[in-house]
Amino acid sequence: MKLKNTRSYTLIEALVAIGLGALIVITLVSSVIAAFDNLRRVAELRTASLILQERVSMVRDLKFSDIQSLSNTFSPSGMVFLRNAAGTITKSPYNGQSNMLKVTFILDWTSFNGHAMQKTLVTLMTDHGINKQ
Repeated sequence: MKLKNTRSYTLIEALVAIGLGALIVITLVSSVIAAFDNLRRVAELRTASLILQERVSMVRDLKFSDIQSLSNTFSPSGMVFLRNAAGTITKSPYNGQSNMLKVTFILDWTSFNGHAMQKTLVTLMTDHGINKQ
């Protein structure tokens, strides 16, 4: 009786195949986790940008004298979506002109992974509007 010449896998070949398969699975899972972390970071940055834009829009509707007497902090309702969020406003004369203010809005928060984050928005405010003399 003659045996057929069959090819079988050795134990080492099987272990190498299992190891490569595990490496591929770990790489894919890590990539998916990193992608979701990036999506969450982008969502936080978008939320911060919207909060700052909303705040700037609210301030632009104020009289120049009211802008000068603004509080140095703010806390709009959208900040509940950012952990430990705090808003700061700084005002300074622009190029030494008393009728023109550089207003800086700063939003600080702690990101989902515990890192300190900050987003800043700067605008100019004038006594009689930006295009008027």
